[in-house]
Amino acid sequence: MNKTIILAMVLGLGSVAVAGDGKDAKAPAPKAPDKAMEMPKAPKEVADMAKAMTGTWNCTGKGIMPDGSSIDMTASFKSKADLDGFWVHDSLDGKMGKMAYKFEAFSTYDAATKKWRKLGVDNMGGSSVGTSDGVKDNKVEWAVESTSMMGQMTEKEHMEMGDAKTGTKVWGEMTMDKGKTWKKTFEVVCKK
Repeated sequence: MNKTIILAMVLGLGSVAVAGDGKDAKAPAPKAPDKAMEMPKAPKEVADMAKAMTGTWNCTGKGIMPDGSSIDMTASFKSKADLDGFWVHDSLDGKMGKMAYKFEAFSTYDAATKKWRKLGVDNMGGSSVGTSDGVKDNKVEWAVESTSMMGQMTEKEHMEMGDAKTGTKVWGEMTMDKGKTWKKTFEVVCKK
């Protein structure tokens, strides 16, 4: 066998040579898909959360520094449905003392795991990913893994939903030693 025939067989062209002369050959018709592909639908849980959260919230409270001292904290927190209703988009623009702090976060519901997932980034190069079981007894708990200028840490974010008079209480805590010690990082009350 010469090198050209061997190369043709290796490349799959050998099957063309033995398939016949092509006079009576008909290409098989392409198979029709069993079911037309449907566009995914946004989870109802996301629509429900967006309905409860949409709007501008004004927050006041304290940021807690690594040494335990606290500093006044104010923020404007905006929430809305986004990306065709698949995500709740939260934007925070705040201050701790004179220091500006901003973040953008996106949350969605994963029906397969029955968990909420959240992705966030801030104006100091920080990023985070978290999960939550959602609202239970008017409370939400997030387990979050973050990276910031302080390094990697695990955080817990807590939310107690209140009424129009009391507002919604939100606070966070962090650990940098794999959960041996937890330190409170902030506590605010947010009202629409």
